[in-house]
Amino acid sequence: MQTEENTTELNDKSVSAEKAETDSFVVQEQKDVLPNPLELLRKERERRKNLVRPKIGVWRAFANIFFPLAVASGIFCALFFTLPKHKLALSLGISLSVLLLYVVLRMRAILIWCVKAYQAIAPDEVRLRCVFTPSCSEYAIEALQKYGVVRGVPKIIKRLRRCHPPNGGKDELE
Repeated sequence: MQTEENTTELNDKSVSAEKAETDSFVVQEQKDVLPNPLELLRKERERRKNLVRPKIGVWRAFANIFFPLAVASGIFCALFFTLPKHKLALSLGISLSVLLLYVVLRMRAILIWCVKAYQAIAPDEVRLRCVFTPSCSEYAIEALQKYGVVRGVPKIIKRLRRCHPPNGGKDELE
C-alpha cells in the first residue's frame, strides 16, 4: 500500500512538473503576443511615478549664475573708474579672467545644477524617452560626481549618442 501511495505521489509530482513546464511554455508564448493596452498604461503610470522632479532653488540659481556675473561686473567697474581711461582693455580683461576662473572652478556644480534644472522643467514625454536605466540625466549627475568635468562630460556625450532604440537596458558607470 505504501508503495502505491508513493507511486501516486510521484506520478502527481511528475504530472505537476510537466504541467509547470507546459504552463511556463504557454506563458512564454503569450509574451510574444502584443501586450494588453491596460497593462501598458499601468506600466507607463508606474514609470511616471518613479520620475523624480528635483526642486530648483532660486538661491542656487543666484549663486551659480548671477553672483559671479555681479562680482565680475563689480571688478570691472572698480577697475574702470580707478584706472586711467586708456586702460579699458586691462579692466575688462581682469574682470573676465575672474569670471572665467570662477566658472572653471565651479563647473561641476554648475553642470549638475543645469541637469537638475532640466529634470525639473522637461516634460514627462521627453524624460521618459530614455531607453537606459538609470536615465541619461541621472547618469550625467553620477558621471559628474564620480569623474568630474574632464572625464565625465565625454562619458555623458557617449551615453547621449547611444540613447535611442534598439539600444537600451541597464547601463551603469564603470
